[in-house]
Amino acid sequence: MDEGVEPRGRGAVRLIFEFAERGLRMLSNEPVDVLVPPTDRLDGYEDHLGVWVEVCDVDGRALHRRVLPSDLGETVEVFGDASGPSLRRAPVSRARGSFAVLVPDLEQADHLSFMSGLGAAAVRAEGATATELARFPLGRGGAS
Repeated sequence: MDEGVEPRGRGAVRLIFEFAERGLRMLSNEPVDVLVPPTDRLDGYEDHLGVWVEVCDVDGRALHRRVLPSDLGETVEVFGDASGPSLRRAPVSRARGSFAVLVPDLEQADHLSFMSGLGAAAVRAEGATATELARFPLGRGGAS
């Protein structure tokens, strides 16, 4: 974590989200007394491919970043036929599901942003940068 960004006494906030065709919504925001894994790198994500969350201060500065392991159900892994790769990703027409994100309970936390990046090739070819997909208020110290 950056110097000066210290967790409050509780340690963490567990946020549970649901995603469906209409978007992403927060189902719960609960303080928990557990250790949070360290932040992923806070800079250099302009050309990142994938989805991640950022705990941000009121000025939009990232205080903590967690790269998410999936694409939020937009594709599924399927078996290929004999002519192609044995496994591949295929789009899902009506993805839905839920997941939890664990973030530190930070005094400076204002909101949580879901971010998406198209990768280095898109940045070079189109000048694309990371896009905010959704924003959720955290209130003072994460847990409102």
